[in-house]
Amino acid sequence: MVEISDHAKKRIKQRADGDPEKLLADALQNGSRAKDFTGKFGRYLGYRMKEHRSEAIVHKGRIFFIRNDKLITMYQVPNDFKKYKPKTIVKM
Repeated sequence: MVEISDHAKKRIKQRADGDPEKLLADALQNGSRAKDFTGKFGRYLGYRMKEHRSEAIVHKGRIFFIRNDKLITMYQVPNDFKKYKPKTIVKM
């Protein structure tokens, strides 16, 4: 179970519509991990994860940063990176 910090609740209310718990649950279930992205967006996520000392999950145009099972903040995906999709894994 991932907790939501007070800071994250404040940022979600500021930057997104909806209930923080529902947005986080949806991201955890359906989102993509930072390692699933390459190129400029992958590097951007790496920089932000290092800055926040956290892991990142990307879902529906939002980046959720989680450290020690606690959501610490959420950003919107910058417009320059909205076109990037996670790399697909081909199963044989």
